[in-house]
Amino acid sequence: MKVDVSIGIIFNMSGQVLLSLRNKTILADYWEFPGGKREENEDLEDALKRELLEEINIDVLNYFLIYTKSVEINNTSYKLNFYRIIDYLGEPYANENQELLWLEPEKLNSINLLETNSEIKKIIKQPLIIGISCAELLGTDNFIKILKKKLKTKAFDILQIRDKTFNKEKKENLLIQINALSKKYNFPIVINDDTELAEKYSVKLIHLSHEKSKIYERNQLFEIFSIAHHQGQSMESIERLKPKFIQLGPVFKTKTHPGKDNIGIENCKDIILENKQYKYIAVGGITMKTIPQVLKSGFSCIASRTRIWDQN
Repeated sequence: MKVDVSIGIIFNMSGQVLLSLRNKTILADYWEFPGGKREENEDLEDALKRELLEEINIDVLNYFLIYTKSVEINNTSYKLNFYRIIDYLGEPYANENQELLWLEPEKLNSINLLETNSEIKKIIKQPLIIGISCAELLGTDNFIKILKKKLKTKAFDILQIRDKTFNKEKKENLLIQINALSKKYNFPIVINDDTELAEKYSVKLIHLSHEKSKIYERNQLFEIFSIAHHQGQSMESIERLKPKFIQLGPVFKTKTHPGKDNIGIENCKDIILENKQYKYIAVGGITMKTIPQVLKSGFSCIASRTRIWDQN
């Protein structure tokens, strides 16, 4: 017998992940991530939405598949499908009188977690989604309003401040507001190129454009989080500066740069294989539907500038 299971990885604004205590006859008193079995004539995504609504009373809006695993229990084969939940409506509530627990990912080893859920512990401790600020398109006030909403469900793990068209005053005003939220909700900030602004507000992580990386000299005040790279560009600055990530793109065609050539997923795979010593961030034209394909291609995480701020 084969059974498909849809499972939700749900965060709150404090970065804690939601767990449910099993009160069933099989594997009772183990903690697990909420979800359940797919019914006949139901697809995995519909099963995810239905199970989370029935089990914990939330209406799932945006999500993507991050991990699958096949296991066998009592002569039954289970395919476990883990989804990162980005946006949802409602507050998790134990509809089935089960015990719920919000817990920091780094503390998952301290509880009796279902063995079949163990691999996901490593995955959710790492950043998967980088939100790129979009205040220049949305307006600063509107962007901050949307940002606060997205923080409620931890729709991103890291925020990269980009907004190239902003003058110094506008960019500083944006940073002041984001910096206050970062300290309150404990999410990292990365600043694009502007080391003067980063130093003024004690932001340690910086992202360098390809051009900036060619002239940048290492500074102990900053950690180079990422360097932008496009197909055909030299890797010389990357080899010299050794960033934590290479931001590679555009992977797909984008609405904001319709005339710009994209690299394509197959070419991205080749670049990653040729330079396996680095970790990669995918950027450009990525949707919730294409994230699983992107992650399978060798990327460690994805960055989004427009779609992540879509309102539901």
